[in-house]
Amino acid sequence: MSLRVGIVGTGNIFARGYLPALLETDAIEVAAVCDIDAARARDAAKSLGSPRIEAAHRELVAADDLEAVLVLTPTHTHAEISIAALDAGKHVLCEKPMARSATDARRMIVAADGAGRRLMIGHTRRFDERWTAIHDQVRAGRIGEPVYLFRSEHAYNGAPGDAWTWQDAQSGGVLWDVGVHVAELVHWFFGERPRSAFTRLLHVRPESVAGGAPDAAVVSLEMGDTRHAVLSVSWLHPPAWGPFYASMEVIGTGGRLDYRDLDGHPTIVADAEGLTIARHSPLLSATAPAFLREIEHFALALESGGPFAISAEEALAAVEIVEAAERSAASGRPEAVPS
Repeated sequence: MSLRVGIVGTGNIFARGYLPALLETDAIEVAAVCDIDAARARDAAKSLGSPRIEAAHRELVAADDLEAVLVLTPTHTHAEISIAALDAGKHVLCEKPMARSATDARRMIVAADGAGRRLMIGHTRRFDERWTAIHDQVRAGRIGEPVYLFRSEHAYNGAPGDAWTWQDAQSGGVLWDVGVHVAELVHWFFGERPRSAFTRLLHVRPESVAGGAPDAAVVSLEMGDTRHAVLSVSWLHPPAWGPFYASMEVIGTGGRLDYRDLDGHPTIVADAEGLTIARHSPLLSATAPAFLREIEHFALALESGGPFAISAEEALAAVEIVEAAERSAASGRPEAVPS
């Protein structure tokens, strides 16, 4: 039996990540869509077999024929729309980061508990076969106890200069958009929160300077007396090098694990025609099947009553880590992560 859902937000992450997965699965039936851009909503509905189009998210979440809502909108709107859906009796799958602040993320958890509905945050890394395989080996003790993790994710942000992603109050820039993935991965791999974060943010590209959203970040996460993690993220690649290419190394008391996206791709070719780069998915850091696994897991967990692969509290932890990192950039000193 398919889960009947409505989708709020049919922009970039919908088109590049969720739409291909929704077209492949039988676990979810899209009954309604909504977007502030009417033309974009019409295009999405056409691609999905013409579900109805609602004019605004409040009309969509109030619909009696929906069991759940997918919130795929800009970061600063996640809390408002998710809470409205939960209050209307719908389960929610919300794109990461959970919210633009830990305060709003906690409000989402309270709303879910109060409504007796379930809330999952779309941290796609939890469903990407690369990171799940590495996580399982680390947690199984393959390299002993992990003591140091370095994670690097860099790409080119092709959004126009007036896009929400360049507005600091709305997106938080690369620290919140990409860094939250890494913060969640650190928490997941180590099985505990960092104690503190020490951060340097950069504003390099004109879009970043104008909108205030940082386009590069380096964060040092202190995990304890003998454990540490460092994350490095940016949107500074030249346009020709658009895809995310990540690298990660985990050092343990009994070994070392190293992964680099580029090593797992076919040869990159530079010739008279330009640069040909193999990529998992255009401008996305997850493999395409990860989105399929994510939405099918959401539907199955709702049907069975089983736990989500990532709890709302774990998604909140990622927000609290990134928020501490943001405070550190402002204060110039390490800032504590809530325990």
